[in-house]
Formats: sequence, structure tokens, C-alpha cells
Amino acid sequence: MRIRRSGRASLVLALIVAACSGPVPTLPAQPARYALDGFAFDYPASWAINDAGWATTGFGSPMAVLGTMPWGDCVKSDINCHFQERLRPGQIEVRVGVLAITSGDLCVFAAERPDLAGRGPGDPVATASLIRVDGRPAIRTDRAPGADDYYRADEYREWMIAFPDTLDHAYTIEAMYRGPGLEDLRAEVDRIIASVRLGRVSDAYVRPSPSDCPAPFPSPAAP
Repeated sequence: MRIRRSGRASLVLALIVAACSGPVPTLPAQPARYALDGFAFDYPASWAINDAGWATTGFGSPMAVLGTMPWGDCVKSDINCHFQERLRPGQIEVRVGVLAITSGDLCVFAAERPDLAGRGPGDPVATASLIRVDGRPAIRTDRAPGADDYYRADEYREWMIAFPDTLDHAYTIEAMYRGPGLEDLRAEVDRIIASVRLGRVSDAYVRPSPSDCPAPFPSPAAP
């Protein structure tokens, strides 16, 4: 059977074929989701993450390390080896952990802030902001390291976020990054914080303590 097409029909068919054979738009990658006990957040799907667990000789240990800074020639469980790596231009690393506040609680720590002094002799004093993350009191700290910073970071931005049910434990998110593109790197970290969602934690973490921080922390009802 022969089918005759009009000139107009042939033109329409040609346009459809041309449109279909063109480049297919690439949809933006959906963020990945990280979760631990009572705590979850989104992060860029292109980032690498390591939460294999490890022993460390330092004070405390992050529960997860993520970002674009390479792990280095280290086994996944050797975080002390990784700590010897340094940031290259345009890279970022974020360390996530849990902090037990042994002297007072998050409210007391926010008032005293013994950690604001520069970590090195050439470092300026850090700046702090009292905010709320998913309704809980939190402290944001911004540090501008000196030229002798081991990791060659241009900025450090850190958060302590009170647990949902107590003030003597906090989640910590500590980001360090190196330009170029500081505004974009800073925005990536801020998006992580905006995505944080808190839930009930294991009873092992919860001890009797005040449930919230008064002023100067923002009101829980504040946007």
C-alpha cells in the first residue's frame, strides 16, 4: 500500500524528527540524603561521602566526612591519614559529628564562647551568630584562617545544633573550603543547613536538662 503525503505533512514530520533528534535537556541531579540518629540533611549528589567509621587519636571523631576534597591514598577507615590531606582550589569538605557539652549546656556555651579566639597566632577572632535550625537553638561560627592554615582554607563555617530533646548534646557541621567560587561554596553549606530535619534520638543521649535556650537566642516561633 502506498501512502501519499502532502508537502505540508512532510514538513511537519521533518520538524518533529528534527526536534526529537536534538539534544535532550539534562535535569539537575537530585540531592543525596544523609541520616543518623535523629538527624538528616541533603547534600549535593556529586559529592563523595565516607561514614565507614574509624578510630582516631585526636579529640573526638566525625561521624561522616563529605565534599569534593579527595580522601587521599588512605583506606576508608583511616581518618588520621585523611587529615593530612589539604584543600585544592575550589574544593570543600564538611565534617559531621555529635558533641557532648560537659560544662553547662548549649545556652551556657553560647554565652561564654571559649572557642572564638583564633586557632593560630595569625588568625583573627571568629564571629558567632545565634540562630535556629529546624526549630532548635544553634550556633553558627565563621572563621577566617590565617595564611599559615594547614588545610589552606579561605573560610571555615561551623554549626552546633541542639538535640531535639536536650541541650547537653549537639550535632556539629564543620565546613572548610577554598576559593575560587567562595560564594557558591558558602551557599552549598547553607543549603545543607536549610535542609536539616531533626527527629527523636536514642534515649542514651537524653539526660534531664532544660529543653530550650532563652534570649538572646531567637524565639522558636521566629521564621
